[in-house]
Amino acid sequence: MKKHYLTPLFILMISTLIISCGSKKVMKTAPSFEPYKFDASQYVPKVDNFVVILDTSSSMADKYGQKEKAKIAKELLTAMKQTLPELNYNGALIAFGHDAHLPDKSAMLVYGPTKYSTSGFGSALNATKGPSGDSSLPLAKAIKASGVDLKSTRGSTAVILVSDGEKMDQAPVKAAKALKSQFGDRLCIDTVLVGDNPAGKMTLEQIAKAGGCGISTTADQLASSANMAGFVEELLLAKPAPKPAPMAAAPKPMDSDKDGVPDNLDKCPDTPMGATVDARGCWT
Repeated sequence: MKKHYLTPLFILMISTLIISCGSKKVMKTAPSFEPYKFDASQYVPKVDNFVVILDTSSSMADKYGQKEKAKIAKELLTAMKQTLPELNYNGALIAFGHDAHLPDKSAMLVYGPTKYSTSGFGSALNATKGPSGDSSLPLAKAIKASGVDLKSTRGSTAVILVSDGEKMDQAPVKAAKALKSQFGDRLCIDTVLVGDNPAGKMTLEQIAKAGGCGISTTADQLASSANMAGFVEELLLAKPAPKPAPMAAAPKPMDSDKDGVPDNLDKCPDTPMGATVDARGCWT
């Protein structure tokens, strides 16, 4: 008899344990990215143009954590695309590193420069191939190419480089300095590090410093919707200038004796009310 009672109890305990383990696995799943929704009517473009330079070289095939760095970079730019409202700025996307055995294909313009649209940028990003090829010289070429692509544009420009910064020499830093020299105060260079390579971090910081006015951050720091929104706003959005307050109406001049001639023109300030006066306010 005891065996019959113990069997259901044992099954219940095993079932509870399985459900508990399953719950723990669900809790470990990373939450999906929920982009912050800017009210486009409350913002104006901070820049006239922006160019994203995406690293698709072979080192981006390495994993950072549990994910390939190339996938992290694409997910980051997808999050940026979802966050950025469609305003009147031009956008462009350059990929570098792939097909390194073909020098003319090591850096490619895959989108723009054209008026930015969420769908257009997203389609170009999804179609970007890689990772393969070298990184240092192709990145230098991509930075130089951005100068050619932006030559006919007007206004200010933000260049946003997304890379792991690995296997690079000083060629990209020199190219960044040359680009800054070409556009001067019209251009800032911002960098986003994918991974945690110390040498790569230093290289990207040097590239941002060459721009003189950009920031250097990491994909880890931009993983949350709030931080991504802050990044997008700092680089690309601005609040419109407040409208000037309406001018107050000028006060009506005093006319103490009520003769129709203001005090500052009245030569006879004590005329009785109802008297006929001339332009000087004197009794006629």
